Parts: sequence; C-alpha cells; structure tokens
Amino acid sequence: MSQTEEDVIVLNVSTDTSGKTIVVKEQTAKNVIVVSPEAASIPAGPQGPQGPQGPPGADGAQGPPGVDGQDGADGTSVTILGALDSPDDLPSSGSNGDGYIINGDLYVWDGTQWNNVGAIQGPQGPQGEPGDTGPQGEIGPAGADGPKGDTGPQGEIGPAGADGPKGDTGDQGPQGIEGPQGPTGNTGDSAYLSWLALGNDGTPEDFINSLKGETGDQGPQGETGPQGEPGETETLDSDIVVFVPNANGQYIFGKYQHGERISFDDPSGNSLNKTAIDIIRDALTQLGTIAQPSITLGPSSVGFNSQAVSGTATITTSVTNVNQSQGSGIIFRLYRRIGTGAYTLIDTSQPQVNSTTASYTFTDSYSFDFPNLTDTPVSSWIYWYVTAEDDQTSQVTQSTTKSYTPSYQTPRIVKVNNNNNGDDGIDIKRVKNAEGSGEGDLDRQIYNGESYIRFEVQRMTDDVQPTKYAVIDNDGNLIGSVGDIPTITNSDNKSSTIQIFKDEGDVAIGDSFTYSVKIWDERRTYNGDYTVTGTEICDVQNEKYDVNGVPVRMVFCSKEIDETASNAEFQDMYNGEYTNSGVQKYTEYITSTGDLLPQNTEQLNLLMQVPQTQQLGDFVYIFVPSYYFSDGSGGYQDLTGGGNLNQDLIQDYYGSAQVQRIEIPPEPNTDYWQLAEAEDLQVQFGTASNKIPFHIFRIKSSLSLITLRGTYYLIRNIEA
Repeated sequence: MSQTEEDVIVLNVSTDTSGKTIVVKEQTAKNVIVVSPEAASIPAGPQGPQGPQGPPGADGAQGPPGVDGQDGADGTSVTILGALDSPDDLPSSGSNGDGYIINGDLYVWDGTQWNNVGAIQGPQGPQGEPGDTGPQGEIGPAGADGPKGDTGPQGEIGPAGADGPKGDTGDQGPQGIEGPQGPTGNTGDSAYLSWLALGNDGTPEDFINSLKGETGDQGPQGETGPQGEPGETETLDSDIVVFVPNANGQYIFGKYQHGERISFDDPSGNSLNKTAIDIIRDALTQLGTIAQPSITLGPSSVGFNSQAVSGTATITTSVTNVNQSQGSGIIFRLYRRIGTGAYTLIDTSQPQVNSTTASYTFTDSYSFDFPNLTDTPVSSWIYWYVTAEDDQTSQVTQSTTKSYTPSYQTPRIVKVNNNNNGDDGIDIKRVKNAEGSGEGDLDRQIYNGESYIRFEVQRMTDDVQPTKYAVIDNDGNLIGSVGDIPTITNSDNKSSTIQIFKDEGDVAIGDSFTYSVKIWDERRTYNGDYTVTGTEICDVQNEKYDVNGVPVRMVFCSKEIDETASNAEFQDMYNGEYTNSGVQKYTEYITSTGDLLPQNTEQLNLLMQVPQTQQLGDFVYIFVPSYYFSDGSGGYQDLTGGGNLNQDLIQDYYGSAQVQRIEIPPEPNTDYWQLAEAEDLQVQFGTASNKIPFHIFRIKSSLSLITLRGTYYLIRNIEA
C-alpha cells in the first residue's frame, strides 16, 4: 500500500519552559524526516500498576480429534510436592522430577535448575450461583482405600456436535464462606504417573500439553490503571522530532524503511552512515559506555644488543562489550609511532560481536640495527596503542601505550660485596694485617706494601657482555696483562671477583699508591691500547692507600731487664719472646708527607688496655717509636721529671688517672724508668736492614696487684 500524508504520526518531543519535563505532542505531517545529530536519550518513567483482569470468555467448541501420534520415549516422572506463592520461594535445589505449582504453572527441577513447563489447568469457567450454606457435620473417619480397578477399553470417538450459540457471560457471584479444613488424605501418585496409569503414553511435556485447554475468547479490555509517578526528567539541549511507523508498521522516519541507510554528521563533525532503525535505537535507548581497552605486548621488551635484532611483536587487546545485547560490535585499530614521528594506523580488526568480552591480536614487525645506532637511539624507538570503537554508538576509547625503547649503558666496576647494585670503585686489601689494632687497608703501617686489587664487573645492558680489563699501577704501568672478564650469567648481572696481586716493597711513612682499573665490552671493544681514555673505555675506577702508621707495644712480663740489656734482649722483649702474660700491639698514625718530621711528633695520643692475663710480679714495658720525641735538631726531647711538658703517661686513665713520672735509672724517685732512647728494632714488616728507633720505658717495680686488669694507660706527646 502506498503511503499518504495521513499514514504518518509525528511525535514532537521538546522541553517545557522550565526545562524540567518532556512534552510529547501528536500531529500530522507529510513525508518529511527531521534527524537531529544532537538527539538525546529519553528515559521512561516507572510502569504504572496493572489494571484488573477482564472476565474470561466462554469455552470454544470441541474440535475434531487429531490422528494418534507415535508413542514417545519414556520420560522421567514428575512429583508435585505442593504449591508456592512465587518462584522466589522455590528451594535452591531438588531431586530430578520434583515439581511445585505456582499461580497455575508447574515448575520442574531438571538436575540443574527449576523450569516453568507451563500451566497445568485450563482457563477458569464462569462462576455459578452460590448455594445456601448447610450446617457443619461432624468429621467422619477416613475410609480405607479401595482396590484400583482395571483400565477399561478406549471407547470410539463419537462425531463432533455442531457448535452451539455463544452464551452471554454471566455476572460473577459472591465469594462463598470457607468451609472447615478436611482430614489429610493419603499421598497419591504424581499427576504424571496418574496420567500414565490411565493408559496415556509420552513425556512429562506431553503430559503438560495434554492439560492445556482450548484458548478462550479474548476478554474485554481491563480498566486503565492510575498514572504512575513521573520518572526523572532530562533537559534536552534542543528539540528532537521522532517519526514512528505508520499503521501497518512498514515504515519508520516517514519515507525510510528500517534497513535504509542515512548519512549525517555527529555532534563532533564526524561523517556517519546508519540505518533508520539504528538511528531511532540510538535516540531512544540508553547504551553503555565502553571502557579503556587493555593491551599487552610480547615480547614485553627488546634489549640493546651488540648485533642487529629483528622480530615480530604480538599486541593483544580486549574490552568489555557493554552493548553486545543491543547488537554492538567492537572494532579494534592498531596505531604505531617510530621515534618522535606521528602515530599511523597500521591495522583494523573486523567487528567483534560474539562475546561480551571482545578481544583481538595484532602482529607487527620490528628491527633495530644496533651497531649503527647511538647509545640512546630515541629516533628508532617504537610505540603502539590500540583504540576500541563501538560500531553502534561510535564511541572510541584508547589504550595505554606499549613500547620498545632499548638503550645502552656501559658496564660498571664495583667493589666486592653482596649487594646486587654494588658501590662503584675497587678494593685494595692488605695481604697481611698489622698485628694488634689500628691499621686499615688504606692506612698502612710502615713497610706493609703487599696488596690485592679486587673488583667485580656489573653488566648494565643484558645482551652486551663485558670483555676485557686492565689494572694499572701508581706509575701508569700495566700490572700483569690485560685479562678476560668472566662471562656473566647470574641474576644480579655481576662477574665473579677479579683479584690482582701487587707488592710495592718496603713502603715508608709518607708514601701513597694509586691503582686504576679499566674495562671494555662487546660494544666498546679493546683495541690493544690500555692507556686510552674517554668514550674508548666503558669505565675506569681508582683507589689509593697511604703509609702513615708506626707500631706501639705494651708488654707484660715477669722477666726483668734494665738499661744494660743488649739489642737482642730488647728485640726479644718487643717480640714477646719472654712472656705469656700478654703483648698489646697498636698502630699509631703519623700524617707527614715524607720522612717523619719534628713538627708531626705531637700526634702521639694512644690508649692501651691492660690484658686480663696480667699476673702478679709482671713488669710493664712500653715501646714507642722515637719519631714522636724528636727535638727537631737531630736529638730527642727530655721526657724525665715530674710535670714533664713533653709527654703524659697516665695509669688507670678512666679511673684514678694517676700521672706516672719517668726518670733515667737508677733514679729511685720515679714510677717508670726510661731504659733506652732511639733503640733500633725490627718491626713486623721490616727486615734487618730497615729497623726503626724506639724509646723503651719500664715500670720501676713489678706489679703487686691484678686490679689493673682491663684498665687503660694513656700515653701522649703534648709538645712543650
């Protein structure tokens, strides 16, 4: 049928003057379409209550019976357990075949869920006139069940009678008075089993279908329910005109059929092309907003390498299709950028419509010519992101960015320790430690010149291995030869410890020695010249030690020697040959820049502890290098007499703090005797040819107590 002006109904939807409600007007219109790109969604108000049900129509005439069908397969039984008010009252589970009647429908448990298999009663007939209520009789005892009779033969079906005239619907009678509760009857067979016992055959569904009566005539229209409360209003930016189908439902938008496509621009100016039915759906349906799509990249990164690298990147993306039920599909697009350039579209997926979670996997090739790239090749870095578009609403969201940004870091020379990220530098270790306390690896006692130079190499670029190292001495000479760095395979990216021995001989006070280590790798290769600097090496680290310590000793011994003792006796006493009571050994520092100088001698300031092994009858001997007592003219200071201005010797420094007097023997009025001045003795790291001079002091009388155990002596040169 052709369309006329009268076939079209126009609904003009606009806001009222207050901007709070939606006004819908009906008018006639010609075949004109007004499509507003700014069309807003119109939310519906809540549904009003249902009007009362109209009275049922009279039963129609019985139709002729159909031909008997073939026997169906045996079905499972249904046991009707009772009646409930609502599906919400159903138990959470049941046994197969359990059933409940709810509002005339039978719900059956199939082992997984409750299924509504339909009504089990025919439509309600007309209400008869109520009879007078009789007197209540007494409840008699329940009779015994009679035996079940045999099923009689099926009678022949008689011819169908002619349809009688339809009678008028009678008025509904008043509700009768409810009778008393009858006695509980015996539990009978399920309805389905009873049906089978009557000679019927079929599935539970066949049984349910057999219970349905013929559809009655349509009842009269119920009264319209009261108007529901208005829903929340939405203020539209502009009027929107919506055209609805004509009387035959053939057209929408006036002259456009449902499937015809219409071109227009959206509010952002994008050109769109949609079917008429999609446009009306967009206008009247509130569709969901799609979220930001996820994105993963495999391999997740590409490391800098000494060789060129190429491969295939796999980019996987997914997003929840919130409008899948409305027929929306998700279109994914992959964009790529090289360096600082612009992003370009490199691939587009087909719409993903088969699942509420839309996903897609792209692949893209990559390559890096590392030997010809800079250490930080920003111009070659690769970036990707993905967009997800809802093909019904044209919504577009964008993922985060994934990238390959390889860069090169030179390996590091690190100190030997257990940290994964070690401290830059090298270690210089003494081969032998000075006896006693006070000496350090970088502050050595006189003549202690043997060292180990130790370090490790930390790889900073996974795919570029460190290769060579060189250790250089204080004079710039190579120690040994250029060595190979052990291959690094462990998780902390560090090599095993590299250790080089160096002996500087009999080092003297004021000497200082600096060692350097250089390394190379597969990118910055060793060219045969260990003296190169700058970018031709990967890393260089230096360390030095100073020779600035001399030995001081305090000996506890029961053997008594005096100022007449030989050099050998003094040497044996210094070495502890005569005693088991203890030799306390210390390194005291002098910071001169050359040989020991008079102006540095005031630096003596040493605490010495009495050992717990001190015995009754022990003498105390103190050996102090004579450098501390130089007078600056080739001789030595006078250390004797009470209140001496050149030295302090204090017993029990933290307790009674008794100042000890020093005299030359045989002066009796004293605490200590000075047995020798500038006595040459061989020290731990010295030889017979490089002894140093000592002042030697001894307590005048042996100790008669052991109360000094654990106390401290202080000896210092305070300079006059």
